[in-house]
Amino acid sequence: MSTFAGAEAGGEIGAVGGPIGIAAGIVVGAVVGTALGYGAAKLGQAIHNANEKADEQLKTSDASEPCVECNEDPCAHLRKGTGQGKYHGGAHGETKGPKGDGLDSHHMPAAQANEAGGGPARDDGPAIQMEPEDHKDTMSNGSGEDAKLYRA
Repeated sequence: MSTFAGAEAGGEIGAVGGPIGIAAGIVVGAVVGTALGYGAAKLGQAIHNANEKADEQLKTSDASEPCVECNEDPCAHLRKGTGQGKYHGGAHGETKGPKGDGLDSHHMPAAQANEAGGGPARDDGPAIQMEPEDHKDTMSNGSGEDAKLYRA
């Protein structure tokens, strides 16, 4: 319910009560509208406070560093996905091997985009394993003009 809705409620009271009802309607509308606005302001403040707290925690602990509280890297298990399947995802440095597995490691997003955007280093960036033929068909693969435009 918006502040405008509070005015509507007050207006309905005023419409049935004559001059006194109109005055009462104005007061009710103002009270309801103010209460709703106060609730929105409190919610906005709570969101602001949560964001401030998150920002402070990020300043004291860089996400690339090990977890401060658990004394280990909480993302280590994501560096190379595990499982029964042939293909895995994870950090490019982990998905590009082992040599001779017949698979390519495809950066997602393109390594050039990661580097240009201040993202992780080439081997730390996210990637998936795929068949070399499929890799050649991706828009970002290769040194041709289309691939360069895609990565730009």
